[in-house]
Amino acid sequence: IYIIHLDRSKQRLPQIIPQAKALGWPIHIVHAIDGRKLSAQQLHHVVSAKIYARRMHVGAIGISLSHYKAYQMFLNSHYAHALIFEDDAIFKTDVLHTVIAQLLQQPSRWDMISFNTGPTWASKIFVYRYLQLKSPQVTFQLPWTKHENAAGYLINRRAAHQLLTYSLPIKMPLDLYNRRDWELGIVALESTPELVQQRHGISDRLTSKTLEFS
Repeated sequence: IYIIHLDRSKQRLPQIIPQAKALGWPIHIVHAIDGRKLSAQQLHHVVSAKIYARRMHVGAIGISLSHYKAYQMFLNSHYAHALIFEDDAIFKTDVLHTVIAQLLQQPSRWDMISFNTGPTWASKIFVYRYLQLKSPQVTFQLPWTKHENAAGYLINRRAAHQLLTYSLPIKMPLDLYNRRDWELGIVALESTPELVQQRHGISDRLTSKTLEFS
């Protein structure tokens, strides 16, 4: 388990640690990169001005870089899979543990599973149900949501490698880019119902200043 934690948000870590410990897997803290503390030169170095929107929140840049840091830590480890949380994630431990245990029994069918998905915008008629669990009843399908968060997801080493290879310089926020499975060459799925939620959502990112390209 990798928990991305911004040091100035001191109240968040004590809230998620008990939940994470209850899952029963080793926990690693990823000290998040605070986009507000990056210089203009650093920001322009890691962002693709030709591809990305001309105005962006530095908070979104910082959290994207923090997820990339988690991927690197994961790839430097001996683990086959990583469960990544942002520090404001909320989940039901027993349900999430049961679901992950079943997913790990069929690892060839997926590279990334997003649990923080929100409501789908597509009609259920058109959603391709790629993988289904009976107990608990959870469906995993190709990304069809409006929801743009990455508070909790499961990845394998291939997905982490592909994301690190293709994501820099930053073309768009990570929670949008990791849904571009066709570009990454991975099988990325999302759960219905949503199994991980956020206490604070994306408010911290959207209240930060923006980076502008001339």
